[in-house]
Amino acid sequence: MRSLHNYSNILLATLTLALFSFLSCSGDEKVVEQQRDEVQTKVSVVQRQDILSHKSYNGTLKSEVRSEIGTKVMGEVEAIPVNIGDKVSKGTLILKIKDNDLEAKKAQVEAGLEEAMVRLEAVEKDYNRFKVLYEQGSATSKEWDDIRTQSRATKARVQAAENQLKEINDLLTYTQIKAPYNGVIAAKYVQVGDIASPGRPLVAIEQSGLFKVTATLPESEISSVQKGDTVRLNITAIKATGIQAIVTEVSASGSPQNRQFQVEFKLIQNTDMNRLRSGMFAEILVQDGSSAVIAIPAEALVTRGQLKGVYTLSSDDETLLRWIRTGRTTDNMIEVLSGLQEGERYVTDGESISRDGIKVASQN
Repeated sequence: MRSLHNYSNILLATLTLALFSFLSCSGDEKVVEQQRDEVQTKVSVVQRQDILSHKSYNGTLKSEVRSEIGTKVMGEVEAIPVNIGDKVSKGTLILKIKDNDLEAKKAQVEAGLEEAMVRLEAVEKDYNRFKVLYEQGSATSKEWDDIRTQSRATKARVQAAENQLKEINDLLTYTQIKAPYNGVIAAKYVQVGDIASPGRPLVAIEQSGLFKVTATLPESEISSVQKGDTVRLNITAIKATGIQAIVTEVSASGSPQNRQFQVEFKLIQNTDMNRLRSGMFAEILVQDGSSAVIAIPAEALVTRGQLKGVYTLSSDDETLLRWIRTGRTTDNMIEVLSGLQEGERYVTDGESISRDGIKVASQN
């Protein structure tokens, strides 16, 4: 029994040792396999580059053409067949005001005009008849003067009625407000049932695809921009950077309260125009020189949450993720404030590397 027990212990120990050896060998094979992992990608050397430096100002995006549409008549708002954000074509009905009173007045004026026209026709016949009689000496000067006065008065009444009818028709156009151009409904200031009155804006419309940026610059910086200068804009709401704009207006006088000067920038057409909205924040970058700094292309940057890094290469061409602190971004180049030194090698395409320790074969 003791021999059988010893034999069992020896067999168990042998199997354990064999299993351990197998696992150890398997692990070594995986490590060797991982060490043999190799990626072909582009490699660059850290060096200083001339990066344009800018001064930054805050601005607001606005439509280049905006109309606050009102009316010349007072009346109850009957219908608003559009909503904020709707695209409308020129001539589209966007607001209707009840016009029952105007229509009734129009009918009354039309009746008065018709009566005046009938009266004028009769007076004209008398005028022509008395003219002949006066020339023949069969009518007195008083009779001739009376008919001429009557003719002038009747013509004046017809003219007055026509002018009144024209005025009413003009007012009726303000009861059916239509879009003055192709655009987007930007605001509604009234609701159905409200009373519209002259001088009060009812609807705002903006022309599609045309935008500008307005900003105020302090008096110490106003000399840095001139009409016709080209600047760059960053609009964070749509993650758009480097949008070109031209300085179109520079105020000749500033506010005496805060010494600020109004400046306007017109956006140059680009692919992001249809994503822009009035009121968006815009960062205005005005070039003020250049400086030599360490910089890397944007595609080399690796982000992990709030951290930013770049894959550098060791002397054995293996990757090591290095955390860095970045600065300005200009023309797809990112300034590196700390974390990299000149002469170090790094992977240009950060997305091509998944972890540390990968062997890199340069494609350069």
